[in-house]
Amino acid sequence: MGQFVWCDPYQGTVANTRTEPYQIQAFLPTEYGSWNKVYVAPSPANAAISNRYLRQGYQCVPIVRGDFWARFASGAVSGQTVYASLVDGSCISGYAANAEATRWTVITNCGANSLAVISTWSTFT
Repeated sequence: MGQFVWCDPYQGTVANTRTEPYQIQAFLPTEYGSWNKVYVAPSPANAAISNRYLRQGYQCVPIVRGDFWARFASGAVSGQTVYASLVDGSCISGYAANAEATRWTVITNCGANSLAVISTWSTFT
């Protein structure tokens, strides 16, 4: 949660990794709910970070544009393109292997394991 997902328009499912070329890339903002809907566990990409995860089978609202807070394991610099990890959907600032460019741009700077604003329509100065 608070990371990128790939939506299958034919099956109506969402996954944290791309499995088909026709899937739509979206951002799944952090969602809070009852204990049976969301759980916390270490991130597969960085065990020092705890992520919120939506349990399989529950509804969610992936978003294809907007301004959001996102966590960057290695930090971020405003103006960089945001990439989505093809391993787990985590946010990466700047080019990275095993990652796919997104339509989001980093708007605010942040240090390692911190939050930065990402946006599809805002600009940075």
